[in-house]
Amino acid sequence: MALVRLKGVGLSPYELKRVDQRGVVSGTLLRCEFSSEDQKASSLVGYSCLQTWPSLGEPRWEGLIPLLKLGEEAHRQSLLLQRCLEMAAEDAQARGQGRALLGETVELPSSHALIWWPEPGEKSSQLSADWLRQKVTYDFFKLKISAQQVQTEPGALKNFVESLGPEHRLRLDFNSSFRSSGEFLTWWRGVEDWLRPFVDFMEDPVDSGSLQEWQELEQAAPVAADRQSEPEVLQAASIRIWKPLVHREPQSPRVVTTTNLDHPLGQAYAAFKSIKRPPETCGLQTAHVYERDAFSESISYDGPRMRFCSEGLGFGFTPQLESLDWISLD
Repeated sequence: MALVRLKGVGLSPYELKRVDQRGVVSGTLLRCEFSSEDQKASSLVGYSCLQTWPSLGEPRWEGLIPLLKLGEEAHRQSLLLQRCLEMAAEDAQARGQGRALLGETVELPSSHALIWWPEPGEKSSQLSADWLRQKVTYDFFKLKISAQQVQTEPGALKNFVESLGPEHRLRLDFNSSFRSSGEFLTWWRGVEDWLRPFVDFMEDPVDSGSLQEWQELEQAAPVAADRQSEPEVLQAASIRIWKPLVHREPQSPRVVTTTNLDHPLGQAYAAFKSIKRPPETCGLQTAHVYERDAFSESISYDGPRMRFCSEGLGFGFTPQLESLDWISLD
């Protein structure tokens, strides 16, 4: 079923409030109507999610909306917008063909448990012995932590890592918070003896300025690339973090699919794309980061496994999507 062009777009902005009181993130759901070559349906509707992270250098989502009105050539100016529209097109095609892409019977890959290192003065239940006992069935833990935190609290990090036990593996996400490769490597050499046995990889320790610099990092430490500004680094990285609504599918030897910490509809897209990849522990369980709503209530968890129990075709959530008010761009 071929979709010819985008005919119309509706917006339904949303806000997601963090349960740990670390703020609110915003984005918008898109309702996209496409013209179709199918004689049975002159147009098809698909849904998508547009959420950006200005704190990580991305444009605000509101700034991308004018491009939607300017046609296909303008859409190519933003990879984020392209990926969003590609999701909507996949959803529209599946709905037009009467296919549900996710559901309770779809087996998804296991996920890691996601943890944020506490800010100064903040108490975090995620680092408690009780919380870790609840996560005993998880093999991997992803810890979001900054360069400053690992440098100023080395003892606390070591205690936490040792509390995980040798049967668990750790993924550290630095969000490029080290000021240079040299600073990262100096820190790594000081902790490598006790930390390396626990580490699966360290994500974006620094925004590498060149392919050569990244290759030197790979030789010294198990690093993974996510939001590197240099395209050559993303193409050549041995381990890639893939957010389907942010990047095109990478060809790296090892690919770990994660959500963009976005709306449950966007999370559904990441989950669907993870099925097509070779077996890998992913990062799909992010709905719990935010206060629950009608969308996240349709996601169930069983340790590192999860299922989308939403109703409808395509990526699901049909009752929730049809209940929203949509602002037309026409």
